[in-house]
Amino acid sequence: MGFFSSDKDKDSKMPKQNDRYILAMEEFQKAKFSDDEKAREYLQLAFREAENNVFDMHFWYNHAIDYYCRQLSDPEAEAKCLQLCKENMAIAPDIIAAYKNEYHKESLLDFIPPSIPAFLTAAEIYEANGEYSNAAEVSEKAAELRLRDGTPGGFKARKERLEKKLYRT
Repeated sequence: MGFFSSDKDKDSKMPKQNDRYILAMEEFQKAKFSDDEKAREYLQLAFREAENNVFDMHFWYNHAIDYYCRQLSDPEAEAKCLQLCKENMAIAPDIIAAYKNEYHKESLLDFIPPSIPAFLTAAEIYEANGEYSNAAEVSEKAAELRLRDGTPGGFKARKERLEKKLYRT
């Protein structure tokens, strides 16, 4: 196999994904900007296909949360997005453990957990709605899991900022 091999299964370090999951997600990607009904059908199909694979579920939640958070014309989209964030946050320890088991193994280096955007998204939704206590709680859970939010202080500093806002109101 060469450096630019097209044989993805042999070169990929990711666990093999379910082909039906991949096809459903491809169809979802095609429909998500043009046909919401079709996109949601494929998203639901992909969910059913991903249920037994923690890696597929991780990616499914990332795509689903992003999709619903961008549905500004749908009044129920924010609630659906927040619901998906909560579901994703509930399985976050399983996702982190699977990544650690699959990729970190016996390494002596510190383990850096995968990105789980549900925590940041939920914290931002709660904060935008003035629910600083909920946002701080989400940030605390993310900090406990050693997740990163892309800021220098991370979720720990985010929690502290949110608590200050909470006490000012």
